[in-house]
Amino acid sequence: MQEFRVIIEINDEIDEDDVRRTGLQKRVRFRDNRSSNLQVLNNRTLLFKDLDSKNVRHFRFDHVGYNSDSSKDNNIDEIMDQLLLERQPCCLMNIRQFRKCQIEFLVNTLIYALTKKLKLFHLELNSIKLDSYIDVRKNDLVNLLSSEKKHRHKSGSQTKFTFKNLGELKSWLEYGYLKLWSICKEHECFDFSFTVSDVKGTKCNAQLSLVNFYLDLMDSNTQFILGAILENHKREMNSTTLTDFIKDYFNSTFPVWSVYMIFNIPAIPDNTALCENILRLASAAYFGMYALKSKALDSASLTSQYAFLVSSSTNIKKQESEVVPEKSVMISNEKTAVDVLRDRIDEKFNIVMDIMQKYYEHKFSSQIEELCYEIKNLVYEKSTKSDTMIQRKEKIREERQQIAEEYHESLIAFREVELKVSQSQYEAILRDYLEEKKYELRTYALQHKVKHLAKCESSVKDTIDAEIFMLSSAFEANEQEHKIII
Repeated sequence: MQEFRVIIEINDEIDEDDVRRTGLQKRVRFRDNRSSNLQVLNNRTLLFKDLDSKNVRHFRFDHVGYNSDSSKDNNIDEIMDQLLLERQPCCLMNIRQFRKCQIEFLVNTLIYALTKKLKLFHLELNSIKLDSYIDVRKNDLVNLLSSEKKHRHKSGSQTKFTFKNLGELKSWLEYGYLKLWSICKEHECFDFSFTVSDVKGTKCNAQLSLVNFYLDLMDSNTQFILGAILENHKREMNSTTLTDFIKDYFNSTFPVWSVYMIFNIPAIPDNTALCENILRLASAAYFGMYALKSKALDSASLTSQYAFLVSSSTNIKKQESEVVPEKSVMISNEKTAVDVLRDRIDEKFNIVMDIMQKYYEHKFSSQIEELCYEIKNLVYEKSTKSDTMIQRKEKIREERQQIAEEYHESLIAFREVELKVSQSQYEAILRDYLEEKKYELRTYALQHKVKHLAKCESSVKDTIDAEIFMLSSAFEANEQEHKIII
């Protein structure tokens, strides 16, 4: 299934080159919130604070995280799932501020992530082809494997690099790729095709494009056109070869691409203009991605987080420093319909979480206690239950039934909100958020079961060990009494 994702990756491990290019005198760590104008609210929400005006902009994306966090690997895993399980052609666009060799990113994606998924899905990699390595320039596309100037989708003879396994590809990335990188003048695109076979020997092909774009190589006008294309995926009046190249991934009918865009923000304190620039493009992309998913999407709630600089301005400095209108950057005190629905989801989610904990604790503890009691009764030929014990068990059963009813009622209430969202015009906006909450509920339910089963195992073992010890003691006492009689 075709997917579109916009991901924000905050680089909290500043590279020495980034430090040098921005004029800072020393390395900095992003998570010093006193000097930072970015704040990750959760894995979907980012706050951008203007440290001078105190204005706050509220952004939502498909995923927000730090470069140093392992959660970023989940995004690459999702791409590999699309590529290998669904055989869906995928394009991964990596948008960064500064041009630098992306060897680490390529090895992590093409070698480590791919190896893990091949093993997990029991697939065998038969061959890897690098169909083209394109130098994507403002007004030119050059395939550096054949030095031909041509559109990448046109047919024609061209040189391809073929690798038998990931080991060969890794060696080429560490040595051969560096030569091409030094020749490449601007942005770069890798077109890979993989041939894999399953346990039955059935072969299939998978296409992956890895694209690295660098904003410091784009002038203000190009960035403005790029933003418009990311929002509406249409050819603009002053579009260039570069912007048309990006547009093709969204409009192509064969192949039909799943597109994942990772916007890498260097976490440099007090660099408001740089963050503003990247976030405007990312927000335009997020707006456009949802428009692709649902043509009927009500864009009002998204428009408030996206506003471009005036395109008619010819003064680049003025264009780069102009502030987005206040009405579009301040967090509104009035809640939109989307906010109301999201609050309802959170409210019902929190109720389910609270009752879920009580439900599993009571369910397991009471039944474990009863199980241990029955184990003890197995040891004795005659077992009698006192009235007190019977009354206690009845009370526990009633409490368990009451909590179970409350728990299931909370689940029904959550499903009613889910249904309401699915029938609303904001379903496309809230779909991922709702799925995230459902995933959390399933995860916590499984964790509770595992935790309480472990307690059950421990309690049952302790009960059995105690009974064995008592029986052994009784056996020894019986032997001693028999010897005395003899």
